[in-house]
Amino acid sequence: MPRDLFIMPRSILRRTITVLFMFFLSDSSVHALNVYYVGGGGAKKAAGAPAEKRKFTFEDRARDLFDLKAYGEQTDERSGWITGNVSEEVNFNAVDGNGAKSFLRRGVYQNTEVNTTVFERLWEDYELESNTFVRKTDDRRIESRKDVRLKQFDVSLANEKNYYGFGDQYGDLTPYTLSNSFQGFDVIMQPSDSLSLQAVSGRSQSPDQPLQAYLRRVNGGKLDYLIPFDEKGESELRTGFQGITSRDDSSTIDRVDGAMAINNTVVSVDGALKIMKDLKLSYELARSEYVEDEKSRFIRDPAYGTAFNIKPDLRMGPFYAKYLYYKADPDFYTDAGSVMADKQQHEWMTSYNFGKMATLSLTENYYWDHLKGSEFVTKRTYYDEQYVNLSLYPIEDNKRVRVSGYFNNRAANADDPGNTGEVTNRTTGTSLTHSLANGMNYNMKYEYRESVNDYDPVRSDFYNRLGFGVGDDIELFSKRFQWKTDLTSDIRNPRNEDDEDIKAGIAVTGQYFFSAAGKFKFGHNVQAADNARPRSDYVINRSYLELDFLIEKKRNAHFVARVENNNYIHDVSNNEYDESRIITKVISNF
Repeated sequence: MPRDLFIMPRSILRRTITVLFMFFLSDSSVHALNVYYVGGGGAKKAAGAPAEKRKFTFEDRARDLFDLKAYGEQTDERSGWITGNVSEEVNFNAVDGNGAKSFLRRGVYQNTEVNTTVFERLWEDYELESNTFVRKTDDRRIESRKDVRLKQFDVSLANEKNYYGFGDQYGDLTPYTLSNSFQGFDVIMQPSDSLSLQAVSGRSQSPDQPLQAYLRRVNGGKLDYLIPFDEKGESELRTGFQGITSRDDSSTIDRVDGAMAINNTVVSVDGALKIMKDLKLSYELARSEYVEDEKSRFIRDPAYGTAFNIKPDLRMGPFYAKYLYYKADPDFYTDAGSVMADKQQHEWMTSYNFGKMATLSLTENYYWDHLKGSEFVTKRTYYDEQYVNLSLYPIEDNKRVRVSGYFNNRAANADDPGNTGEVTNRTTGTSLTHSLANGMNYNMKYEYRESVNDYDPVRSDFYNRLGFGVGDDIELFSKRFQWKTDLTSDIRNPRNEDDEDIKAGIAVTGQYFFSAAGKFKFGHNVQAADNARPRSDYVINRSYLELDFLIEKKRNAHFVARVENNNYIHDVSNNEYDESRIITKVISNF
């Protein structure tokens, strides 16, 4: 969600309070139904199974809403409720040595966070829900300001077919048009089983002079048309039309160097088609218009670009296969969506399940850049990737034994005379995990990786990585005790050094349940590096001890006290530092 304080105009606030008050006064018949995104196909929320209609008086609504003693009783008999969680944390930080190298800062810091959800059943099958997240802290690593910060606010009115949302929203029209967070309105309506409409309007960023950013407004909409073919009423064909605009308001802050007022419009058509029972196909075709800076002294015509993808997939019993064709012009630009421009791609993926004992998947991904119209790329680079993954359960009647293996290959080649982009990366690895009947488990893994730079062999690297872990769940002094130990080793052989870089580590973690309400957690991690470069070796010791005490089970209220220490020892003594923290925290639902 956006991190800026969400500012609601007073007129809108007054109207919202008035509407909420009328909701509580209304004598309505309600029941809970599933609520979902009809425009994008994804679930907006799931409200549960349909409930029997019941009339609620104002007295019922007030009692249900503010009856905090009935926490957890979210049944059809209640018209609404207020739930959430609150946490209060105090940190005592101490740093010795080179404090500039440490992430912590000396001193005492507090952090208070409150999450609140208000739910109310309204007329017919409509439901109201509002979510709020407030934070107050004096830790500048978390917030630059020390005042109370409203981090998230949203309110929605919805039933099975319609959704009206205001506040912090996540828009998901399509990947090419809108797939990002914004603050504003999101409305979804389904007039019929075949037609759904969606509209969004808001801002995607706030004006910020230090960051040289203007206020950016986002507006758009989507129309989906579904045609069911079979007797079950399932959709066999869906076609969508959508568009989104992003535009900066250059009047929101004074003109400063680097601030650019963009203007971007993207329209697209997307759809999905079930060709037969096991074969489906989806696609999207988009066109964009982009002006990098409307306020620039140098007049420049808008840039136009096209993006397209098509994805058929086939599933026949244990066999699954899918293909992706993707192309985005260099001039294609989407501010609110998510697309990599100047790229053409072919990707195939297949998998086969060999019964209960093995699963094999193969992937081929071939793509390149510097398409027609590229301005900032001087050469075309081709990438050819292969991925093989195999999971084995060698003992048919024992699923606690699992063997995995993988192989990845990525080759890059450039079309410039010297083929400066010729690099090949290969990774091969295997692992074994086994859980014994008595609760003990262990794992072993090995990986070999090489990066071969054919253009500049000195920049090649070779790695060997090993790991071993063992853990157990036992009874100690009549109480439960869980522990785990992991050993790692990373040996790197860079071609630009005569010696090897060797890193080794050991991590021990565990928890001891000393009572039904309390447990101790602990951990110690040691990382040591013996590097080829002189005066670059180091040792890091990290440890913690934590007390977690359950104050109240129903609301999952906990008191947590934690001690941490991080000691960094370096060949150059001026780089050494030692961090210590004492953390106390109280957490509770309500």
